[in-house]
Parts: sequence; structure tokens; C-alpha cells
Amino acid sequence: MRESVHQLALLIGAPWRGEAAMHGDVQAFYDALTGRGLSSDDLLVLEGRLDRKLVLDFLAAVQSRVSNWERGNLFLYYSGHGAYTPMDVTAVATAEPALVFAPDDLDDPSRWVAWRDLFGALALPAGVRLALLPDC
Repeated sequence: MRESVHQLALLIGAPWRGEAAMHGDVQAFYDALTGRGLSSDDLLVLEGRLDRKLVLDFLAAVQSRVSNWERGNLFLYYSGHGAYTPMDVTAVATAEPALVFAPDDLDDPSRWVAWRDLFGALALPAGVRLALLPDC
């Protein structure tokens, strides 16, 4: 008997104050995925005024959900802002990309979520494939 392949989509919209486009982006992806047959139970949405703790807690809950999967597909869409640390980087090899949740956070990289932190928080099992679409 063939084991079913799990699937889960994560949609994260992180607008800065006064921005609305990220909500529209998340809604468009939600509609597209449900229109292609993905169940609303297999779509997790986090959007609004976000911060490092909210995002890492969300990812920890996702990790808990997928930790026992033998096989599966995880889709992650992020609509928001990003930056590189250090901000004055001159060599691509030393730049670290990250998610930034408010303009005031630009001066404090400790408030950011580096992509390595995001992948570390997910800690996907070997049989789970990740498709990533960052819009930042």
C-alpha cells in the first residue's frame, strides 16, 4: 500500500504600516491554491503586523505538524520586506538575507528573521520537499 503524500501551504503577509498589497498577495495565493484543490485545512496563513517572535512561533507550530511526516510537500510564500545583514555588505558571500517586519527594525537586525533561522525553525524531515516563493 502506497503512503499518501502530505501537503501544506504557508502564506505569510508582512506589511509595514499603511501597506495593503501584502494582504492582496496572500489572498490571491489562497484563492489560487484552493481553486487547485488544496483544502483550507492544508493552508496556514499568518499576516498583519508581524515580529520575530510571532513568525518563529508560527514556524514552530508548523514544524510540530510536519515532524512525523515520512514524505510531503511544503509550500512557503512570503510577501513582505527583506534586507541583508550587514547593511553595508560589499561581498555577496558574506551577506545574510532576512525578513524585516517594520521600518524601525532596519536598524536592529536582532529583530529580523534570517532565512537560516526560518529553515532551522522548520527543520523539515528528509522526505519533505520545500518550495519557496519569497516576494520581498
